[in-house]
Amino acid sequence: MRTIQVKTTDQSLKIRRGWLIGKRAEKTVSPSHFYVFVMLNGDSQPDYYIVPSKHVADKISGAASMPEFRKIVAEEYRDRWELLNR
Repeated sequence: MRTIQVKTTDQSLKIRRGWLIGKRAEKTVSPSHFYVFVMLNGDSQPDYYIVPSKHVADKISGAASMPEFRKIVAEEYRDRWELLNR
């Protein structure tokens, strides 16, 4: 069984370079747990990034109390829906 956590942000928020994610994500690591990060793009289709929890935990390790998972880091996972079928 897969577990999925969805995080959404809006591209129009120019101060936002990614998605805020709690510190608990450092400890929420499982091969069956994924994050789907959604970037809303106004009237255009949203962008989706399907990211394994281990990758998220590795990238936010040691970060501030409310770390941000950066869009530039997520880019390699854009539209990687097939990861959920493994």
